[in-house]
Amino acid sequence: MAPNKRGSSSDEGNDDRDLQLPLCKRKAALPDSRISASGSGSTNDMALILEPVIRKVLQEMMPPMLEQVMPRMLEQVIPPILQRYLPSPWGQISPAAGRGRSLQLCLMKGLPATIFTQINITAEDSSPLQVAVCDATIQNSKVTKGDGPSLKVQLCVLKADFESEDWTAEEFNSNIESPREGKGPLLKGDTVITMENGVGFFKNVEFTDNSCWTRSGKFRLGIKVLSSNSDIKEARSERIRVKDKRGVGE
Repeated sequence: MAPNKRGSSSDEGNDDRDLQLPLCKRKAALPDSRISASGSGSTNDMALILEPVIRKVLQEMMPPMLEQVMPRMLEQVIPPILQRYLPSPWGQISPAAGRGRSLQLCLMKGLPATIFTQINITAEDSSPLQVAVCDATIQNSKVTKGDGPSLKVQLCVLKADFESEDWTAEEFNSNIESPREGKGPLLKGDTVITMENGVGFFKNVEFTDNSCWTRSGKFRLGIKVLSSNSDIKEARSERIRVKDKRGVGE
């Protein structure tokens, strides 16, 4: 019994010494049961295993996702933000910017929502249709150099569902509206003009047929350069409804 008693006395002495240690040292001397309980070691091992897998997935998937998302952001999201917060005209960024053609034809004023046949086509404020060569990166920024003085352009009718912003000359031509069977050209008058100093006016053009027979019931107007080697982007108006002249005042 004596040895046990001495052993017990020794243990009690050790306990007393432990109690006399500073609290921070006693905590350090204790085994960190929380680490083993939480399994942080195995978590770190799992992270080391998953890291190269996740990195590879991101490297392979992110570029295609960005290729799909970024063009839409540049075309539909950023321009309205710039137009809202930057002063005119610098905030008016054209969708054609950065698409390969630095110059573009522009209708300088909007068209009426409704136009009647056999009546001279004018802008919304009743002024002649004005077209100008513009910087494709900034809307309505006229350029008065280059091909301007001797540039021949043609006014034409486009399909209303021609919605693309990044079109080519071939796509533009393929969306020119054809007249109904048995009808003549959709436009009558001086549809071809020569621009002077980068600016031109269509003063004597009218529709010959209404737009009610088309799928959308509307047309667009377009203007293109009559030169096979021109690199100037065509102009395109918003949708317009064309009614017969007898409907004026209705």
